[in-house]
Amino acid sequence: MKLRLALLSACALLGACATDTPAQSEHDRTCAALAATPGPMQDPRLSDGERSVLRTITPQRLAAPRYRCGDTAYQTDPSQLGLTYTAVGFSPDGDHAAVSLQTVAGPLAGGGFNCLLNRNGESWRLRSCEMTWIS
Repeated sequence: MKLRLALLSACALLGACATDTPAQSEHDRTCAALAATPGPMQDPRLSDGERSVLRTITPQRLAAPRYRCGDTAYQTDPSQLGLTYTAVGFSPDGDHAAVSLQTVAGPLAGGGFNCLLNRNGESWRLRSCEMTWIS
């Protein structure tokens, strides 16, 4: 619960990165998608339609150990503990984004998620996440 609250607080503080316009660079779009993904949702299930949209997106691995968005650095090194963002991708029409992330607390205490975001006007909205692994 503390992690979820911390992530939601971080998301609120990152409002400067949370918009997306067609003129933005790939880096700016990636920052906006990361800012809109505060962590895995309580209900990680995707609908069949969301799952089919997620399959059309090929996320690109983020450079480790950190991805910088202004003053914010997102952890991208999967060997580290905590919340790690590993890949981000966008649908061909630009209306959807996929973010792969993991939370790890120890050798047998972690999980990975693929999250789907929808563009809502000029911002991104987390739609749902699906667990891909657990230990």
